[in-house]
Amino acid sequence: MQNLQGKIAGYDFYSALEKLTDNSGLKKFKDCYKAFMHMVREWQFLKMVKRAGRSHSRTGIKGTGPGELAIICPACPHPNINLPEGWENVSPDERFIYFLFLAIDTCFRLKRCLISSEKKDPGLGTGLGSFIEDKKYRKYLLTVTDQREISSCTSLSALDHTNTKFSTGYATTGTGVCCCARHELIERGGVGDLQKGERYANMDYVFSSVLRHHHVKLHKVVSYNIACQWSKNLLEHLKSLPSHIRPDNIGSYNTVIPKLHVFSHNPPCPTDFSLNYLPGAGRTDGEGIERVHAMTGPVCASTKQMGPGYRHDALDAQWLFWNWQKVVGMGLAFYKKLVKALLKAKLTREEFERFSEQQPERIHEWEEMVVAWEGDHTQPNPYTIPKSGVTEADVKLLLAQNEAQLASQGVPTVHETVNASAFIVAGLGLQEHQRKAAHHVKSTNIWTPTQKTELLELRTRLHHELARF
Repeated sequence: MQNLQGKIAGYDFYSALEKLTDNSGLKKFKDCYKAFMHMVREWQFLKMVKRAGRSHSRTGIKGTGPGELAIICPACPHPNINLPEGWENVSPDERFIYFLFLAIDTCFRLKRCLISSEKKDPGLGTGLGSFIEDKKYRKYLLTVTDQREISSCTSLSALDHTNTKFSTGYATTGTGVCCCARHELIERGGVGDLQKGERYANMDYVFSSVLRHHHVKLHKVVSYNIACQWSKNLLEHLKSLPSHIRPDNIGSYNTVIPKLHVFSHNPPCPTDFSLNYLPGAGRTDGEGIERVHAMTGPVCASTKQMGPGYRHDALDAQWLFWNWQKVVGMGLAFYKKLVKALLKAKLTREEFERFSEQQPERIHEWEEMVVAWEGDHTQPNPYTIPKSGVTEADVKLLLAQNEAQLASQGVPTVHETVNASAFIVAGLGLQEHQRKAAHHVKSTNIWTPTQKTELLELRTRLHHELARF
């Protein structure tokens, strides 16, 4: 439990036991460290087998198939388990109830040094839990040449450093991970080692491995921070995978970018791949996989020095512990989310109705644009603000060019410390702060001590800026 909850390494725990026995350093102990770690490793594997109920299976432990030791998400849609009969024939307005939300990403902290080998250190359960079957996976990667995946959209390091990321001295440079985006449980067969950065070949294989465990008729919403690039040739990439992992048909799907990462992309990605504008997405943010990385990140201090097999077993134990904690916490977590959703839905509906009342002549036109764009993304995007007239940035550039021209002609400046463009920008900012203060006063009906304090602080800052101006 210290290892799972506190990420304490086995060596540190064993050393602490020795120091509790004799902290003077004068007593010599028989070295039982290796025997202790062997025991821990066997115990972890037997716990996974026990949780999966393999003793009740006709094939037993030896007949365990890929992913059967993993804890599946009970809240995600699983036909013949938690879905009613005829779920695939519901009306379009209710399809979102049966969407499968997946999130994929890489964790570069989970490296492994170039030590040991599969022959010296085989995994007890590699491929039976969160990790994919390693031998077939590595055999496929040997057939993939260097991929030059240049991003035409954004400068995110995921693509820019795909083939240049530091990898000397490491057998594994990280892991590609897939989890359910809404509940954050690691998927069965949803983790694969990376050898040289975040290549499409690795992530395609991991994604295809996860699809094997889900019904083809489920509509998938796949969140990935480079979805705009990855999705371009996704179907072609999946067709090139080996037959044992290649899906015959992935069904319908959407690719989206997590809500925090989407701001790093260039237009039109912030709208075309936004979860905010995807019908049925609700308030899913797609960033849950980052919380998974935050949990496993501290483990890298010990796992990077492990052999390949023990590292897989140790990380599988961490992810299964994470999944179990998520499952037992679902009751309280869902209750909190439901209460928050009901309150926010009421406020949002009221705001939407008030806004609609002020725009009655445009509502029909806007609705037609939204419906047309949702059905065909080649249609004009109603959420993109068209550029019209001169922007503030254009004015700043023009003023800066004029000032540069005057300076080159030897014309002295009017003020030594503030130029004309900075003066105008300061004035515009001051005007904006005045409007915010006025809006704060008009929109507040009941003045609490906290709101009065906020208004006084806002006015104080405004007076300072006025004096400086």
